Amino acid sequence: MATGQGASGWGRGGLGAWGRAAVAALAAWMACEVQAAEADAPQAGVQGLHARVQFHAEAPGEPGGIAEVLDRSQRMRLAALRQAEPAPEAVEVIRASFIAVMAAWPRAPQVSLLVTRAPVIAESLLGRVIVASEALAGLPEAQRRFVLAHELGHVIEGHWARMGMLYRKHVPGAVDPEHTQAVAQVLGREASALAHEQELAADAFGLRLIQRMGHEVGDALAAFRCFGALPDTATHPGTRKRVAHLHALTAEAQVAPSLTAASSD
Repeated sequence: MATGQGASGWGRGGLGAWGRAAVAALAAWMACEVQAAEADAPQAGVQGLHARVQFHAEAPGEPGGIAEVLDRSQRMRLAALRQAEPAPEAVEVIRASFIAVMAAWPRAPQVSLLVTRAPVIAESLLGRVIVASEALAGLPEAQRRFVLAHELGHVIEGHWARMGMLYRKHVPGAVDPEHTQAVAQVLGREASALAHEQELAADAFGLRLIQRMGHEVGDALAAFRCFGALPDTATHPGTRKRVAHLHALTAEAQVAPSLTAASSD
């Protein structure tokens, strides 16, 4: 999901920190990402709390391939985010919500939580790490749970892997400017469409999960109101589309039992 849905955001598990640049040459983009991460990393002190972090040393795909580029970029972003030490009291509040959300989905894989002071509300990285800003501690419990459940949706539904497959389809070999520039336009278009699909899917997952926890659709809608009306971006549908999607899901859920009852009469 997103605070600014382009620069920073909650729900970036699919396209995330890297997909915004799909329309540019990936090699040039990678150089910018590396420079930004190197510039951010030394600033602000100790790393924030993270629970059950397990990183895999290997980068998937062939050496020099797009999978390795994407993996390395998100690792660098994660390293930079870990430099921003959050307030301990915020960490405790968010960690308690995270534990509750994880407990509501017992089949969840091992997922890590990183609480940071960086300017991002929440995002998922590497398909297994949920990043949350200390600012989440200021939200009501139900809204905070929805944001975290949305990010868990990205993990559960394998959005990182699906986006990686799309990138590998268009960039099957080594990442070089000649090839990436040739496919950048179509890749950007398809990646954006997939990212929008994944955001709506994560919203739906988040709604189902908090409803299982006893919350209501109004709690999810209230989370969107906290961040204001945001327009469509390459990586995220606008707030109006996402709110309309949640309303549609709620209407479908109300209609289905009625149809079942009618057919049994």
